Amino acid sequence: MVTEPTASGAHDLERVLELLEQMRVPAMVCINKADIDCVQANEIEHYCEARNTAVVGRLPYDEVVTAAMVQGEPVTSYRPQSAVSLALERVWGEVRRGLGFDGKR
Repeated sequence: MVTEPTASGAHDLERVLELLEQMRVPAMVCINKADIDCVQANEIEHYCEARNTAVVGRLPYDEVVTAAMVQGEPVTSYRPQSAVSLALERVWGEVRRGLGFDGKR
């Protein structure tokens, strides 16, 4: 589940995690644009910890994402060394580990 540190993002996350729990479906959470509201991002992390839901990472807000979209390229190809690209690589590794893979491509 990808969420953003906003009131609506937190509310939607809570609803989806409750539904997934009822369905007995495991979940992982990534906080997109985490630096737009660090307090809310921390609250989301604490909420997830209390539910034993893994937070696989935080992605920073980065205007390079928009530039990559305009060019029709994935941000990880457009600017592989940008903060958001590096964070995405770390998140992907955590997702793979969470699914039982080794974290390699």
